[in-house]
Amino acid sequence: MTISEVAGRFNISNRQVHELMDYGYLTVAQVERKDNRGISFLFSEKEIETLDIPSLLADIKEKRERNEKPRYQGSSDLRKIIKAFNYYDRFLEEIEEYPEAELLKACFYLFHLNHYAKTYPEISKSLYQLKARVLEKVYRENQAKFKVIYLLGADKKKVWLCEDCKEAAHSRGLSYNRFIREEAYCSKCYIQSVEKEYYSLM
Repeated sequence: MTISEVAGRFNISNRQVHELMDYGYLTVAQVERKDNRGISFLFSEKEIETLDIPSLLADIKEKRERNEKPRYQGSSDLRKIIKAFNYYDRFLEEIEEYPEAELLKACFYLFHLNHYAKTYPEISKSLYQLKARVLEKVYRENQAKFKVIYLLGADKKKVWLCEDCKEAAHSRGLSYNRFIREEAYCSKCYIQSVEKEYYSLM
């Protein structure tokens, strides 16, 4: 269902549908491209049927009266999505002029596939398997264009903070994990190498 269809179903304005989105009550099920390079948000009819729209709009009104800001900024987010899509469209159009266009497209989609795998852990295994197959095919068909090198990376470590560093983390208002990520720990902390060269790249 489109924004207008949702509005028509419940006899509310399009602006109110946007408010339901902004406050996190209405989830976008799909983003659809338009011929004019615009986009439209689509919603699941099954989900919408479970929502008590009048009550949710009343909640939104109360939140606005309390000056509670929405979780999302629909119009701003929409502009960002359109800008990103248009950027990607221009990139794909421009690389068509190159003889390596198919290879560049594969690299483009592999880049995004990697992000999807990190964002959706429930399907990450199958996405990484797909990535491996595509990389193998890309390399096999374009060996002359590749130079494979091994970049030695750091070990994957597990750090147990000493009492002094725990206090230092508290005083800086940092979680232990953040403190460790910033490598602010000292020589008194216990460091275990979990996996050698974990961050190496090929």
